[in-house]
Amino acid sequence: MVEREVETVQPEPEWLEPESFPLEPLPEERSAYLAECQADETMPQAGETVPPSPAVIYENAPVDRVRGFFANANQELAPHLEELRWRLVISLAAFVPAFACGLLLYRRLWDILLTPLEKVDVSLVHFQALSPADGMILTLEVALAFALIVSTPVWVSQLWCFISPGLKARERRWFYLALGAGGALFFAGVLMAFYLALPLALGYLLPLNQSLTGWENSFTGSGYVNFIAGGAFAFGIAFETPLLMLVLAWLGLLTPAGIRSYWRQIVLGVFIMAAVLTPPEPLSQILLALPLLLLFGLGYLLVYWVRR
Repeated sequence: MVEREVETVQPEPEWLEPESFPLEPLPEERSAYLAECQADETMPQAGETVPPSPAVIYENAPVDRVRGFFANANQELAPHLEELRWRLVISLAAFVPAFACGLLLYRRLWDILLTPLEKVDVSLVHFQALSPADGMILTLEVALAFALIVSTPVWVSQLWCFISPGLKARERRWFYLALGAGGALFFAGVLMAFYLALPLALGYLLPLNQSLTGWENSFTGSGYVNFIAGGAFAFGIAFETPLLMLVLAWLGLLTPAGIRSYWRQIVLGVFIMAAVLTPPEPLSQILLALPLLLLFGLGYLLVYWVRR
């Protein structure tokens, strides 16, 4: 009986990089080889393996490359996901005590929210509960808003600690400037809404409702809070216009010549945005549009400074 010599080494194509992706023969390849060995009465010796053919290597290579890619990706992303998890845990640990404090300070917070009504005739305003759970829902909404505001420094700092290692020194400086300027502009917009725009809007709307319909102004606490919070948030976002223009100019998407050529359309867009962001009455829309135009002028100066 003549023993069959079994090849144990098969040349590998260089582009497949077998060291990074170890390949195994397909089950059909192994079965066909063993059947051939049994027919010749020459079984492979102990320790010998069936060598993969070039066709098997070519067929397995894409699958092995995909497996290797995801294996490497998991190894690289795992530390970042673990860090993100801890950042979220720290942010939540700051939010929960703030929420508990908001529940305890609910009465004082509610008095602050009534500030825009100080210049309004008290007889024009009546709060009512339309369901047994309205009081509890209002308390939770006020406490939630308080917790979000108070815990903002914590979750912003955690976000910064998470993304800062991937930024260059110059990008970090720009981030500090954008964060400081954006926070100041947003806070200025909220203050303007809370102490100027919203009191004027309420002083105009409440008597108008009564004169047009003869109905008394009775609304729920949640409806009032949503009105105040929505108006304050809209003013805060609108005051970010110069910062947005600066970022667009830095990215090369906005130029002084482009602003000058479309200034009419921009003014119209400002009034449309003011109408969308404010309650449906003209006074608050004008009160938002005028500061927006001033902020737009400031943004134009920043664009001119960046693009000069």
